[in-house]
Amino acid sequence: MKQDINQTESSVAQPTDTMPWAHTLLGPSAAWSGSLRVAVQMTLDASLPMFLIWGAERALVYNASFAEIAGHRHPGAFGNPVTNAWPELWSWDDNVFETAYPGAILNLQAKLSVAGDDSKWFDLSYTPVRDDDGRIGGVSCVAIDTTRRVHAEQSSNASAAADERLRIAHDAGGIGTFEWFPATNEMITSTTYRALWGIGADTEVTAPVLVNLVEPDDHWLLGTATEEKRSNPLAYAEFRIRRADTGERRWLARRGEVVGGGIGALRRFVGVAFDITERKLVEEALAATEKEVFERNEFIRLLLDSTEEGFYSVDRSGATTLCNRAFLRMLGFAHESEAIGRTLHDMIHHSHADGSHYSREHCPIYLAAQTGEAAHVEHEWFYRTDGSHFAVEYRAHPIWRDGQLQGALCTFIDITQRVDSVDQLRILNETLEHRVIDEIDRRARAEEALHQSQKMEAIGQLTGGVAHDFNNVLQIIGGNLQLLQNDIVENPTAQTRLDTAVTAVLRGTKLSSQLLAFARRQPLQPIVINLGQLVQNMNDLLRRALGESIEVETNVADQLWNTLADPSQIENVILNLAINSRDAMGGAGKLTIELGNVKLDDFYNDCSNEDEAVPSGEYVLLAVSDTGAGMSPDVLKKAFEPFFTTKPEGEGTGLGLSMAYGFVKQSQGHINIYSGVGQGTTIRIYLPRCLENASMLEESATEPMQGGSETILVVEDDTGVQVTVVDTLTTLGYRVLKANDGESALVILESGVPIDLLFTDVVMPGPLRSPDLARQARLLLPNLAVLFTSGYTQNAIVHGGRLDAGVDLLSKPYRRDELARKIRRSLAKQLQITNSRPPVPSPTAPTARTAPITPITPVPSLGVSSPAPVAAPAPAPAPAPDAGASLRILVVEDNIDLCQLVCELLENFGHLPTPSGSAEEALTCIAADTFDILLTDVRLPGMSGIDLARRVVAEKPGIQVIFASGYGAGLTANVGFPAHSLAKPYDINQLQTLLESLRT
Repeated sequence: MKQDINQTESSVAQPTDTMPWAHTLLGPSAAWSGSLRVAVQMTLDASLPMFLIWGAERALVYNASFAEIAGHRHPGAFGNPVTNAWPELWSWDDNVFETAYPGAILNLQAKLSVAGDDSKWFDLSYTPVRDDDGRIGGVSCVAIDTTRRVHAEQSSNASAAADERLRIAHDAGGIGTFEWFPATNEMITSTTYRALWGIGADTEVTAPVLVNLVEPDDHWLLGTATEEKRSNPLAYAEFRIRRADTGERRWLARRGEVVGGGIGALRRFVGVAFDITERKLVEEALAATEKEVFERNEFIRLLLDSTEEGFYSVDRSGATTLCNRAFLRMLGFAHESEAIGRTLHDMIHHSHADGSHYSREHCPIYLAAQTGEAAHVEHEWFYRTDGSHFAVEYRAHPIWRDGQLQGALCTFIDITQRVDSVDQLRILNETLEHRVIDEIDRRARAEEALHQSQKMEAIGQLTGGVAHDFNNVLQIIGGNLQLLQNDIVENPTAQTRLDTAVTAVLRGTKLSSQLLAFARRQPLQPIVINLGQLVQNMNDLLRRALGESIEVETNVADQLWNTLADPSQIENVILNLAINSRDAMGGAGKLTIELGNVKLDDFYNDCSNEDEAVPSGEYVLLAVSDTGAGMSPDVLKKAFEPFFTTKPEGEGTGLGLSMAYGFVKQSQGHINIYSGVGQGTTIRIYLPRCLENASMLEESATEPMQGGSETILVVEDDTGVQVTVVDTLTTLGYRVLKANDGESALVILESGVPIDLLFTDVVMPGPLRSPDLARQARLLLPNLAVLFTSGYTQNAIVHGGRLDAGVDLLSKPYRRDELARKIRRSLAKQLQITNSRPPVPSPTAPTARTAPITPITPVPSLGVSSPAPVAAPAPAPAPAPDAGASLRILVVEDNIDLCQLVCELLENFGHLPTPSGSAEEALTCIAADTFDILLTDVRLPGMSGIDLARRVVAEKPGIQVIFASGYGAGLTANVGFPAHSLAKPYDINQLQTLLESLRT
């Protein structure tokens, strides 16, 4: 229709049947009523501008003349609702329909915008048009342009009308007018202006009068103050006044400007003023309200952010409207802008506690927002922005306002710890019975270990005290024996008996030394040593001590670590263990000494099943094994106790193992025994690794730990060890079967289940021994790999047909990575190990010593503080006393007999001794006299000999100090001042030699 109407005037006036009416609200012309057809045709044929508005849809139809008035609205307005196509015209026609439809003719004057930006005045004459049924179907209007007439009328009445309108506006709006003459401060004001200020009609209004009514703080806004500063001193301003009549405080607004550009006395300002008090009060109230709202919102925000509970609210559509800081932190948002306005269901809330999906339709939070149904969910998963999730408990509350549901708020807490605790409690309840049994067993072992430890400690204290007193007795006996040597030089029989007595003192001295070692009170002199070199240097000594019938094999690991220990004590330990093994083997068998590097950890303690836990770390292992008769369980429990022995009476003191035990414990090490009747014995000693030597080689690299998928049969009678091994192999990927003894294992092997490796302990309960189990297993499964484990070392038990050829061994205790690597190696050589054994590492080359070690033989001397022999000097008469060289010696000894003996010896040497029975008595002597030497025991009643010496040295700096004690010569290393020592029991030659050195 657009193109038909928009082209020419004749096109608009063409017959109705030829126009495209179907595209208009009137529809196809064939369906029109007769009245509509006549009205449309009359409108299109009219020469004056004319339009027709028809029907309830208010369809607009006009002719070509009116199309010029429509301007840019044509042709879009043609046939469309006048309410949309021409709102300006409809603003007039709205009232027309209320009047014309009832049937009245209406004439109106209206101003309409035409083409471009021009507006014109029209007289509009509306006539109702009835439809065929007699009802009014629309209105027809003729538009007459009256713009010139209207302009002329407006011009003649403009001035009067303007004045009248201005007056009316001022009076109605409370606007007062004024004229101000700055030169004279005179003012001409309107009645309303006076009323604003509260000034009566009989009072002259001047600028000073008004200034006095303005609040002083606002004077700077007045024209009288800004006349010289502003181009327009009466620019808009707001100020406070006090009314002249009532004193009421009001707000006025003022605006004015200069008139006519006059100068001097002719300068005049015209302006208006009006009351803005109500607006100011509203503004103040609004500002106070806004401040209160801000403070309230800020307080609410602080409350929300101060809680550790997550908080957020959603509207009815599910969009987030508010959240707190805990919400952002727990869900991983950096700022609230990342969450506000977003629907978060699919991001944070879509999983039940069991992991199943949570649809929006069933989400308790959205249900609360949409139906008003509150909810409490005790366990569910919320998801963070990074995809991780955590357990929550939350509550959803609907939000109501003025009875209308606005949305919902959700508060939630992280219950991850609670869920974990519940899971742990469930697991604990499920394993309660097993844990109770384990705890009872652990407590029983702990009580037994505590009992054993207390017993060993009590025995140690007892033996330490006995050794101390025994040394004093030996000192008395030995000293007197040596004094007698000078009296029986010519009596051979007496001399022989005397030598026998001296030999007995030597044996007693050795016994005392062993007691001190067990009590861990011997003075150790540890140095950084390599045990491989020390053991290699003992080969000749061991072979002479053991005899030709004992085969000795020594194996030292490559790159053996260093340790910090007393070398002489280590030699004593190895020698004593070797002699014990010789006796256990009845003089014939094989002794194996092995040295290696080991790492002990918690896994070692789990598998070792020992009463005493070993600190984790790196150790040097010394293992001494024999092929002797072995020990029963009852003997094993008492093996380390002093004086306990299974040897016939007179063939052993029972102090060898106890001495080794005390030395190892004193060196911060660990010692244990693996033995069984008929199985031989292995004693393992672990000494901590020392890293002080910077040139020491690092531990050789080992292959990485790996698992597999083979089937392994584990045969282990110790439940704790079995559980640990099975769990370890399972985590490495192996399929694991288990048995508690050899007979149960054989049943599994005979069942036909494919098995790749048999992992069994050497010593097992029951009639079927482990080696026999291995042989029968090989008959059933020729390609079966066999790996033994035992506390015995490999070289100690693989001999003389004890195990089948090719069987491999993993020595207990072992670490997790050692087990994994050993399993892989055994499986890799399933067929080859039947013909060969793994090569033994070459021992480290021995390092030459400055002097060879020779066997200990009894000699007539009391100096037995080390295993090296001390030649007994021939008895000689004591030197004649030299008065000028005599030493004044204070002897402090609580044993009266020994004190008298020492004083007698000193007198024979020509010295001047003074006896004292305690440290306190000795201090009194020091204060009363002068001494050259303090000779004191260490263990005294009351103050110790060391504390006594410290006080004496502090008071008498020049005095010499000699300690005589069973604690040995190493005692003086840490006392903090120069001192000398004699190891009890000492002989008179040692004492004389020391005194001679001090006198010179």
